[in-house]
Amino acid sequence: MKNLNLGAKLILVGTAVMVIPLFFVALAAISWSARGLRAVENEQLAERSKDIAQMIDKVFEQEKKITLNLSIDPDIVAAASALAEKPGAATDRVGVVDARLQEFVHTKGLGDGYQALLVIGLDGVSVAASDMNYVGVNVADSQYFKDAIAGGVNAGAAALNQVTKKPFTPFAAPIRSGDKVIGAFAALLDIGFLNDLIASNKIGRSGYAFITDRTGLVLAHPQASNVFLMNIAEQAGMSEIAKAMMAGRAASGIMSCKVCRGPPDLRLSRPRGGASGLPFRTLNTWPRRTR
Repeated sequence: MKNLNLGAKLILVGTAVMVIPLFFVALAAISWSARGLRAVENEQLAERSKDIAQMIDKVFEQEKKITLNLSIDPDIVAAASALAEKPGAATDRVGVVDARLQEFVHTKGLGDGYQALLVIGLDGVSVAASDMNYVGVNVADSQYFKDAIAGGVNAGAAALNQVTKKPFTPFAAPIRSGDKVIGAFAALLDIGFLNDLIASNKIGRSGYAFITDRTGLVLAHPQASNVFLMNIAEQAGMSEIAKAMMAGRAASGIMSCKVCRGPPDLRLSRPRGGASGLPFRTLNTWPRRTR
């Protein structure tokens, strides 16, 4: 520096005065840009989660209406009423209902996706069904049956079917004779439609969506081995986010997941609560971080 003439020194000092502030301005700009991109990303993920949740809500509300409509069918009410008065009787009426339900599930565009339609007595035993393998099956311990007998039209928690051993979600409604509940009608919907839904909703290049129940148990996931086996509440670093999801509140964060698809670090979008309190209100969208 001592060997430099005055002009060179002035140039160096001037350059430093200009470059150093620009360097810090550039760093600040990059930082602000990254924050902005993350904010936009989180907002997009939240909106995508909301959209998927609303689609599920609409499907469930429609299924509840179909179930309620079938529960007031005159033939179904007549059969349930006769059986309530004299169990084991009214075989002719039951036969008519069996035929009606079989016709319903085999009608293309109407019965697609149903594992079974059931007429259930007050004791919890199915007395008529679209599939004869379900006749005599006892569902008295199922919450969807209990809620229906109590007078509520409901969508129950997803479970494994006793007959097919496949996952399903139940919809149930009370069968009434006047003001008196005389049985329950249940529609067992194959849960595969949830997988179809998330398969068509990819997040960017490497992100994906999956769905859990109220407890955090995975019900639909691009990696089939996680379904009914992974519970996000048991994943490292997920306790607070899982609590928010179970309560239907929004949350976001980074988690480490050894059994999830892709890299271990995942950005979790805000889960959305179903507007109607349905069992899939904990819908989550998790895009994988690229390395």
